[in-house]
Amino acid sequence: MATAWADRRGLAVGFGVAALPAVMALTTWQPDSRPITPSLMIWNLYAPPIVLFEVLVVVVALFAGFRPPRNQFHLTKSVIASLVILIVIDLGTALWAAPHPDVALVRSSITMLHLLFGFAVAHLVRPLAVTQRLRIGWLLAGGAALYVALLIVFVASIRDPVSFPWISPKLGVINIRHIGFYAIIGSTIGIILATFSARRIQWLTATGIALLCSAEFFWSGSRAPVLAMLIGIGLSVIVVPALRTRKFWLSWLVSAVGGALLSLLHHVPNDSYGLLRILNLVHGNSLNDTSSGRLEFWRECLAMSMRRPAFGYGEDQVIFLIPFAINNYHHPHNIVIQILFQWGSIGVVVSLYLAFCAWRRVFQRVSLSDLSTTMIFVAVNVLLCYAMLDGIFFFVYPCMILSFLLALGLSGCASEQFRRESL
Repeated sequence: MATAWADRRGLAVGFGVAALPAVMALTTWQPDSRPITPSLMIWNLYAPPIVLFEVLVVVVALFAGFRPPRNQFHLTKSVIASLVILIVIDLGTALWAAPHPDVALVRSSITMLHLLFGFAVAHLVRPLAVTQRLRIGWLLAGGAALYVALLIVFVASIRDPVSFPWISPKLGVINIRHIGFYAIIGSTIGIILATFSARRIQWLTATGIALLCSAEFFWSGSRAPVLAMLIGIGLSVIVVPALRTRKFWLSWLVSAVGGALLSLLHHVPNDSYGLLRILNLVHGNSLNDTSSGRLEFWRECLAMSMRRPAFGYGEDQVIFLIPFAINNYHHPHNIVIQILFQWGSIGVVVSLYLAFCAWRRVFQRVSLSDLSTTMIFVAVNVLLCYAMLDGIFFFVYPCMILSFLLALGLSGCASEQFRRESL
């Protein structure tokens, strides 16, 4: 009875995570020509439904016996020390280094919540078997597909497409380029589920989800998720031989090519959308043009970071310190530069060390042909590649989903054969 209740609890958390993209869409549903309001922008930036869900999961975990100070996940002293260093840097820069400490403190609080949420999830899902973890994968893919379906209905509901503010469509995002981080989980996990599907109906369903989500990338004119899928999945194939199957290549090809063709069925009256925009940017006049100004912006971020090379300026301070960012970017569009700017070189070194430790631990499980962990491993790789090209970890949902995936993967590594392995 206790085991069945623990399974239901873990699956309920997975269901909640899967539903959050749809919740964000429905709570920002405004298919009219009004520009995005300050209150709606704050809602999309700080995502209150997601934050409240994370708090709820932590509370449920506490009632289920989770105690944060306890080392329940066999972390080594170096990992624990690294986490403590990051927490101290994050809160310290927010309190004493940030030009706008109020903004930095809000962001730091959310970052601390993501960390606590991850440990809480790991506690709740640890009893789940591989089959149950694969069910969560289906839930996540289905949730992403639901968001894309709502996007289709949303676009069909727009009465005046010509005057609609297409750059800020309001559907849980402040810019159309951010819609990709809701859909990329469905595209990635869909391909992996299709690869390991036992029945034709499962393959068709998973591939269909991947195709639908991929179509969103091309339709929105976003290059970052397309490149992230190409690079992230490509690297995963190199290190995971189990992916080199006919089903995998077929699912990937159908989702990519089919998604590109499907995106052509609807034309947006805005030059910032569509497959044509992606193709035009490839042939820009310079690398800076092709990168939509990223190279210039990265250079400015690096130059400013060198003024505080050790600990940085705190979270969410780019827009206050770099003139170019005020009208263009809220974040550096690169996770390493973002960490360097907010936590300095020490933060970068510690973050990379923790990332490597987590990646290695999950990869050990993948090496044992654990299908659920393989799914998580590929999804995390794609997210990290995405974060190298865009500022997805500036936003609440991508940080939450990364924390959830790592918790799901690392909790599966707490079995007896992994307890003697150190992070």
